[in-house]
Amino acid sequence: MGQGEGIKPLVTDAKKSQELIANPEVQKDPDYRDYLRASIADIQKIVAETRVAGRTGETLDAKLHAFGVAVEDEIEKLAIPYATDEDDILGIVPEYQEFIKEHIVEALRVHLIGFFRANETVLSGTIFEDPITNEEQKGARSHYIQEFIANFVAHFYIITEGHDSLLGVEEKALSRLSTRKLADFSASFFYGPYIHDTLQQKNIFLSTEEEETLFTDADKRKLLAHNLATLEETIERIGRNWIQLANPDYLSEHAGALPVPALDVFSIGIRRNLALNFSDNKLDEGIKRVGTNYRLLADTQGMVGKLEKEEGIRITSGAEYLRDNFSKDSGVIFAKKPLTLLAKWLREDRSFGRNRDVIQQNIVFEDLRLQKPEKK
Repeated sequence: MGQGEGIKPLVTDAKKSQELIANPEVQKDPDYRDYLRASIADIQKIVAETRVAGRTGETLDAKLHAFGVAVEDEIEKLAIPYATDEDDILGIVPEYQEFIKEHIVEALRVHLIGFFRANETVLSGTIFEDPITNEEQKGARSHYIQEFIANFVAHFYIITEGHDSLLGVEEKALSRLSTRKLADFSASFFYGPYIHDTLQQKNIFLSTEEEETLFTDADKRKLLAHNLATLEETIERIGRNWIQLANPDYLSEHAGALPVPALDVFSIGIRRNLALNFSDNKLDEGIKRVGTNYRLLADTQGMVGKLEKEEGIRITSGAEYLRDNFSKDSGVIFAKKPLTLLAKWLREDRSFGRNRDVIQQNIVFEDLRLQKPEKK
């Protein structure tokens, strides 16, 4: 893979940092872990600039496989109490062994693909060369793996704070974080000033309450899983969207005429949904959809007529309940076909998170599609 001029200095820095941590004198230094973290960070910078998707090729796959075996051996060793050398850095608690084995090898594999490709798969003189006969290099490789695992586990604790288990989105975030960032980043992102500072650097000034509304812990996990490569740009987009959505004139311009003030239609929850999920060039379309759906749902007589004609649902009582409860419901208000969604809900006993018994007491309907024509 041809590399641009920008990647070459990063590869040079990574090689130098590997030479440094392989120095036996440095391994005795009290700040050795800092040197290891710096070496990991050097490769993380390469990963951020190098395409790591797609086929790796037979030569690269062979090298990655050999290193993967070394990683698994290291994990096995770390999982056994007192089995590590006196200079080893990290002991992994045995109960985390299976989780580590499942995720760490692939995360480290992706971490190294960027370096291998940027270095044109030449491993000579690096701690990743296999087989390694130099004991200092061998020790450095062992410690590098351990420190990578430590970084992985630190990210794990930060992004799963308060959760009993990992969800799919969090596993994805964890893998990407460990290949690209040190744990200090996650700490700042979740508990520090990262988001606030990013917004201010873009001249976006939100209150603490607004930041907390837009960037909950769940939202942060999604950002890390899906937008890590463009994180600052995404945070800026969300902030600018939010400011625009606070302007009633802007909302009215794109939503069209509404029977009530724009901010009564565009609640905090709906504006939050728009800010988070619509790109700059799609925000106007999102606003227009909300306006169109609100008018449809707020027009009780028209809604009842269309439900019967288009969806085969005849509302005999409780149409006002539908109007009052769903004209601001995010799931319905953003739907491309809101009446189809309501009809499906009524037919299939879906409550949209509401108490089903209360709904049945307030809405009476007939499903015309279940009625068979009489034989003559």
